[in-house]
Amino acid sequence: MSWKYLDDVLLRLSKNSTLLGKYWIATVLLLRLVVLTVFGESVWSDEQREFTCNTKQPGCENVCFNTFAPVSNVRMWGLQILAVSVPGALYFVYVMHVKRYFNYLISLVSENDKVKTSDLSTAANERVRTANKRWKVLTNHIFSRMLIECVFIMLQYTVYFYRWTVPQVFRCQVWPCPHTVDCFISRPQEKTVFFRYMYVISAFSILLSIGELLYI
Repeated sequence: MSWKYLDDVLLRLSKNSTLLGKYWIATVLLLRLVVLTVFGESVWSDEQREFTCNTKQPGCENVCFNTFAPVSNVRMWGLQILAVSVPGALYFVYVMHVKRYFNYLISLVSENDKVKTSDLSTAANERVRTANKRWKVLTNHIFSRMLIECVFIMLQYTVYFYRWTVPQVFRCQVWPCPHTVDCFISRPQEKTVFFRYMYVISAFSILLSIGELLYI
Protein backbone atom coordinates (compact mmCIF):
# COMPACT_ATOMS: atom_id res chain seq x y z
CA MET A 1 0.00 0.00 0.00
CA SER A 2 1.45 3.40 -1.02
CA TRP A 3 1.00 6.31 1.39
CA LYS A 4 3.15 8.89 -0.47
CA TYR A 5 0.33 11.33 -1.24
CA LEU A 6 -1.06 11.15 2.29
CA ASP A 7 2.41 11.92 3.64
CA ASP A 8 2.65 15.01 1.43
CA VAL A 9 -0.76 16.32 2.51
CA LEU A 10 -0.07 15.84 6.21
CA LEU A 11 3.35 17.48 5.99
CA ARG A 12 1.89 20.48 4.19
CA LEU A 13 -0.93 20.65 6.73
CA SER A 14 1.60 20.79 9.59
CA LYS A 15 2.78 24.18 8.31
CA ASN A 16 -0.69 25.62 9.01
CA SER A 17 -1.39 23.88 12.32
CA THR A 18 -1.03 24.70 16.00
CA LEU A 19 1.66 23.05 18.12
CA LEU A 20 -0.75 20.33 19.29
CA GLY A 21 -1.91 19.94 15.71
CA LYS A 22 1.69 19.21 14.72
CA TYR A 23 1.87 16.58 17.47
CA TRP A 24 -1.33 15.03 16.12
CA ILE A 25 0.13 14.87 12.61
CA ALA A 26 3.31 13.28 13.99
CA THR A 27 1.12 10.71 15.74
CA VAL A 28 -0.64 9.85 12.47
CA LEU A 29 2.59 9.62 10.48
CA LEU A 30 4.87 7.85 12.96
CA LEU A 31 2.75 6.01 15.50
CA ARG A 32 0.09 4.93 13.01
CA LEU A 33 1.17 5.02 9.39
CA VAL A 34 4.73 3.79 9.87
CA VAL A 35 3.78 1.20 12.49
CA LEU A 36 0.91 -0.13 10.39
CA THR A 37 3.04 -0.30 7.24
CA VAL A 38 6.14 -1.83 8.84
CA PHE A 39 4.62 -4.09 11.49
CA GLY A 40 0.86 -4.38 11.01
CA GLU A 41 0.88 -5.85 7.52
CA SER A 42 3.49 -8.46 8.52
CA VAL A 43 1.61 -9.45 11.69
CA TRP A 44 -1.63 -10.05 9.76
CA SER A 45 -0.08 -11.26 6.50
CA ASP A 46 -0.75 -14.90 7.45
CA GLU A 47 -4.18 -14.16 8.87
CA GLN A 48 -6.14 -16.43 6.52
CA ARG A 49 -3.35 -18.72 5.37
CA GLU A 50 -2.57 -19.90 8.91
CA PHE A 51 -6.20 -20.03 10.05
CA THR A 52 -6.84 -23.77 10.34
CA CYS A 53 -9.82 -25.72 11.68
CA ASN A 54 -10.08 -29.38 12.74
CA THR A 55 -12.48 -30.31 9.97
CA LYS A 56 -12.33 -31.36 6.34
CA GLN A 57 -15.86 -30.16 5.50
CA PRO A 58 -15.67 -28.12 2.28
CA GLY A 59 -16.33 -24.41 2.88
CA CYS A 60 -16.41 -24.70 6.68
CA GLU A 61 -12.99 -23.18 7.22
CA ASN A 62 -13.70 -20.20 4.96
CA VAL A 63 -17.04 -19.50 6.61
CA CYS A 64 -15.47 -19.70 10.06
CA PHE A 65 -12.72 -17.30 9.03
CA ASN A 66 -15.31 -14.82 7.70
CA THR A 67 -17.09 -15.07 11.05
CA PHE A 68 -13.84 -14.57 12.96
CA ALA A 69 -12.65 -11.61 10.85
CA PRO A 70 -15.54 -9.99 8.93
CA VAL A 71 -13.23 -7.14 7.92
CA SER A 72 -9.46 -7.23 7.46
CA ASN A 73 -7.83 -5.49 10.43
CA VAL A 74 -5.13 -3.87 8.31
CA ARG A 75 -7.63 -2.57 5.76
CA MET A 76 -9.89 -1.13 8.46
CA TRP A 77 -6.99 0.65 10.16
CA GLY A 78 -5.78 1.92 6.80
CA LEU A 79 -9.26 3.27 6.12
CA GLN A 80 -9.20 4.88 9.57
CA ILE A 81 -5.96 6.71 8.77
CA LEU A 82 -7.43 7.98 5.50
CA ALA A 83 -10.71 9.00 7.15
CA VAL A 84 -9.13 11.02 9.97
CA SER A 85 -6.89 12.74 7.43
CA VAL A 86 -9.78 13.93 5.22
CA PRO A 87 -10.84 16.88 7.48
CA GLY A 88 -7.22 18.01 7.57
CA ALA A 89 -6.95 17.83 3.80
CA LEU A 90 -10.12 19.93 3.44
CA TYR A 91 -8.77 22.47 5.94
CA PHE A 92 -5.50 22.62 3.99
CA VAL A 93 -7.42 23.38 0.78
CA TYR A 94 -9.31 26.17 2.59
CA VAL A 95 -6.09 27.70 3.95
CA MET A 96 -4.49 27.68 0.51
CA HIS A 97 -7.59 29.39 -0.91
CA VAL A 98 -7.43 32.12 1.76
CA LYS A 99 -3.71 32.69 1.16
CA ARG A 100 -4.22 33.06 -2.59
CA TYR A 101 -7.09 35.46 -1.93
CA PHE A 102 -4.97 37.74 0.26
CA ASN A 103 -2.05 37.58 -2.14
CA TYR A 104 -4.48 38.77 -4.81
CA LEU A 105 -5.60 41.69 -2.60
CA ILE A 106 -2.01 42.63 -1.83
CA SER A 107 -1.14 42.61 -5.51
CA LEU A 108 -4.07 44.93 -6.27
CA VAL A 109 -2.98 47.36 -3.55
CA SER A 110 0.64 47.32 -4.66
CA GLU A 111 -0.33 47.99 -8.28
CA ASN A 112 -2.52 50.96 -7.35
CA ASP A 113 -0.47 54.02 -6.31
CA LYS A 114 -3.47 55.91 -5.01
CA VAL A 115 -5.08 53.73 -2.38
CA LYS A 116 -7.82 55.29 -0.32
CA THR A 117 -7.81 55.00 3.46
CA SER A 118 -11.28 53.48 3.31
CA ASP A 119 -10.01 50.77 0.97
CA LEU A 120 -7.21 49.90 3.39
CA SER A 121 -9.70 49.78 6.27
CA THR A 122 -12.00 47.52 4.30
CA ALA A 123 -9.11 45.20 3.46
CA ALA A 124 -8.09 45.07 7.13
CA ASN A 125 -11.63 44.26 8.24
CA GLU A 126 -11.84 41.55 5.62
CA ARG A 127 -8.59 40.07 6.90
CA VAL A 128 -9.91 39.98 10.49
CA ARG A 129 -13.23 38.45 9.37
CA THR A 130 -11.45 35.77 7.35
CA ALA A 131 -9.07 35.02 10.23
CA ASN A 132 -12.03 34.47 12.56
CA LYS A 133 -13.66 32.22 9.96
CA ARG A 134 -10.41 30.28 9.65
CA TRP A 135 -10.44 29.49 13.38
CA LYS A 136 -14.05 28.35 13.06
CA VAL A 137 -13.12 26.07 10.16
CA LEU A 138 -10.21 24.68 12.19
CA THR A 139 -12.57 23.98 15.11
CA ASN A 140 -14.95 22.10 12.81
CA HIS A 141 -11.99 20.15 11.42
CA ILE A 142 -10.98 19.05 14.94
CA PHE A 143 -14.55 18.07 15.85
CA SER A 144 -14.78 16.03 12.64
CA ARG A 145 -11.62 14.04 13.24
CA MET A 146 -12.64 13.40 16.88
CA LEU A 147 -15.98 12.05 15.67
CA ILE A 148 -14.27 9.84 13.08
CA GLU A 149 -11.91 8.47 15.74
CA CYS A 150 -14.85 7.59 18.00
CA VAL A 151 -16.68 5.88 15.12
CA PHE A 152 -13.68 3.68 14.32
CA ILE A 153 -13.14 2.80 17.98
CA MET A 154 -16.74 1.60 18.11
CA LEU A 155 -16.27 -0.30 14.84
CA GLN A 156 -13.18 -2.05 16.15
CA TYR A 157 -15.05 -2.95 19.34
CA THR A 158 -18.18 -4.26 17.62
CA VAL A 159 -16.96 -5.80 14.35
CA TYR A 160 -14.54 -8.24 15.99
CA PHE A 161 -16.13 -10.53 18.57
CA TYR A 162 -12.92 -10.77 20.67
CA ARG A 163 -12.94 -6.97 21.16
CA TRP A 164 -9.76 -6.80 23.30
CA THR A 165 -7.85 -10.11 23.27
CA VAL A 166 -7.28 -12.26 20.17
CA PRO A 167 -8.01 -15.86 21.25
CA GLN A 168 -5.79 -18.84 20.54
CA VAL A 169 -8.77 -21.00 19.62
CA PHE A 170 -12.00 -19.89 17.97
CA ARG A 171 -14.96 -22.24 18.40
CA CYS A 172 -17.09 -22.07 15.28
CA GLN A 173 -20.61 -23.39 14.77
CA VAL A 174 -21.99 -22.12 11.47
CA TRP A 175 -23.26 -23.78 8.31
CA PRO A 176 -21.85 -25.75 6.45
CA CYS A 177 -19.81 -27.00 9.43
CA PRO A 178 -21.35 -30.32 10.57
CA HIS A 179 -20.68 -29.57 14.24
CA THR A 180 -18.80 -27.16 16.48
CA VAL A 181 -15.22 -27.02 15.21
CA ASP A 182 -12.07 -25.57 16.73
CA CYS A 183 -10.15 -23.08 14.62
CA PHE A 184 -6.61 -22.07 15.54
CA ILE A 185 -5.19 -18.54 15.17
CA SER A 186 -1.52 -17.91 14.48
CA ARG A 187 0.47 -15.58 16.78
CA PRO A 188 -2.50 -14.51 18.95
CA GLN A 189 -0.35 -12.73 21.54
CA GLU A 190 1.39 -10.61 18.93
CA LYS A 191 -1.94 -9.73 17.34
CA THR A 192 -3.42 -8.89 20.75
CA VAL A 193 -0.61 -6.41 21.43
CA PHE A 194 -1.15 -4.72 18.07
CA PHE A 195 -4.94 -4.77 18.46
CA ARG A 196 -4.73 -3.01 21.83
CA TYR A 197 -2.08 -0.63 20.52
CA MET A 198 -4.52 0.71 17.94
CA TYR A 199 -7.06 1.37 20.70
CA VAL A 200 -4.46 3.33 22.67
CA ILE A 201 -3.33 5.38 19.68
CA SER A 202 -6.93 6.27 18.82
CA ALA A 203 -7.55 7.42 22.40
CA PHE A 204 -4.29 9.40 22.40
CA SER A 205 -5.28 11.12 19.14
CA ILE A 206 -8.63 12.10 20.67
CA LEU A 207 -6.83 13.58 23.71
CA LEU A 208 -4.56 15.60 21.41
CA SER A 209 -7.61 16.87 19.52
CA ILE A 210 -9.31 17.88 22.77
CA GLY A 211 -6.15 19.69 23.86
CA GLU A 212 -5.94 21.54 20.55
CA LEU A 213 -9.61 22.49 20.81
CA LEU A 214 -9.07 23.94 24.31
CA TYR A 215 -5.97 25.76 23.05
CA ILE A 216 -7.98 27.40 20.27
